[in-house]
Amino acid sequence: RKFGSVLGSLLVVASVSTAGYKFLGTITAPFEGFGPHNAIFVMAVIPSLLGLLFLIFFVPHSQKEVKDTPVPNTNKIAHYFGSFVNDIKNMGRPFWLVIALAGIYGVSHVNESFLMTYGKKVLNMSDSETAFLISALCASTALSAYPLGHMADKYGKKKMLATGFLFMLIGASLLTFIQTRQGLYSTLIFWGMHWSVTQGILLALLKDVSPSKRLGTAFGLFYLIMAVTHLGGNLIAGYLWHPYEVTNPAYGAQLTFTFCAALSVVNILFLYTAARMKLFGKPRALEE
Repeated sequence: RKFGSVLGSLLVVASVSTAGYKFLGTITAPFEGFGPHNAIFVMAVIPSLLGLLFLIFFVPHSQKEVKDTPVPNTNKIAHYFGSFVNDIKNMGRPFWLVIALAGIYGVSHVNESFLMTYGKKVLNMSDSETAFLISALCASTALSAYPLGHMADKYGKKKMLATGFLFMLIGASLLTFIQTRQGLYSTLIFWGMHWSVTQGILLALLKDVSPSKRLGTAFGLFYLIMAVTHLGGNLIAGYLWHPYEVTNPAYGAQLTFTFCAALSVVNILFLYTAARMKLFGKPRALEE
């Protein structure tokens, strides 16, 4: 029942650490050839090692025993492939609706580096200022992740997910029609909130509609679809912007973020229609 709050708390920690490293980059960016640039990347190893140690020594192991069916050595590959295909076939309609929703979102969610390009090419910001943009975005995410996650637990995941898509639509619209620094920083607020809502709630919704014994498969498919669609979406965004990067970068930005805003509308309508028709039902149970 508190899955949204838990994921929100996790995103707070991740966003704060990301903002910290981006802020270090902002401080050192004005100094060309400054040695601590290398130190920043070395420092990035420390949290990874600490996370590994915590995982090994402090995170309790699951108490559930998983019983594997004995498989003949000669048929292991065929068995696991067949089992995987069977799992995919039987994940249920609610699961695939969430995957479709995530796929549309993956295409519409252009990478945050486009915000840096926007600041540099359209608003003529310096390198340190553009690096600070991502720190501000992460700060917005960190400040809003837990409250919005708690609201998702209280008011429902679908309503808050639609709110997240609305935040994304507002942010993209601001970049399309208000091409000023104030418009860009306002977008950072809305996109930070959208980031804190959509990332966690999509996972929480996926958990709700996935067979409990196949959560690993469900999350794996989710991240596969997100990666492929996110790549495709950014290729389209780059294709829209690139022809005008030198001659008229402001117009290229308008095309890119109009594309993002249009797909945000599609996401909202898709989610509303599926929820209205009560298509997010309980998943079919899978056999062990």
